[in-house]
Amino acid sequence: PAEGELTDASQEVGGVLPTDREDVYESLIMLMDDNDTIMISRESKTTPRNYYVTKLSDLVTAQVQITHFPHPQPDLLGVQKELVKYERKDGVELTANL
Repeated sequence: PAEGELTDASQEVGGVLPTDREDVYESLIMLMDDNDTIMISRESKTTPRNYYVTKLSDLVTAQVQITHFPHPQPDLLGVQKELVKYERKDGVELTANL
């Protein structure tokens, strides 16, 4: 992932935070006025997007979760897509995603 960019005039941030975890997507949302605190969003395939505040001087231990959104469809966790191949009565081969 590429690092985010901060424009001085607007305080807008864009880009993806570098992370060593392949299963998590983190985005830089904003830089706070103290220039040491940032807000990030974090999500994965199994957890919805939630927001965290962290200090740049201590990225590992100082993360505070500020939203606690539940998964919108917890019954669908673990469902996997499957490709099914079959042949119609007239001999045409078809595929379908389940």
